[in-house]
Amino acid sequence: MQNALSSGKRLNTFLADNCEREPPLELSQPEAKLPVNNVSFVVRRGDEPILKYVKVEVSPGESLGVIGKSGSGKTTLARVIVGLLTPVAGEVRLNGAKLEHYGPDQLGRHIGYLPQDVVLLKVVSPKT
Repeated sequence: MQNALSSGKRLNTFLADNCEREPPLELSQPEAKLPVNNVSFVVRRGDEPILKYVKVEVSPGESLGVIGKSGSGKTTLARVIVGLLTPVAGEVRLNGAKLEHYGPDQLGRHIGYLPQDVVLLKVVSPKT
């Protein structure tokens, strides 16, 4: 019961912190320019960065492939590019505007992400 109450408090705090954002701007339909400028990402303060100063630009008609060893940051980079993670340094822009200036609905119409492992429901077997 104590864990449930503690989890409920953390969830309420999270929702309060993330629901008080300013309403997003209605921006024009982007051109497909996607510059990633010196993006760095760290999970926890003091940890080694997963991404360090990543810089790339994808223009209309271009494709980008990212290859690397397991755990090298490919998925993290994809999540930063689509706005699921916020970099600790640098920025990702779409049509000149930072991703956070787009609302989730508006951004979702222009950019998407299909994760490596898609999980809609997690089946937990009962303990015997």
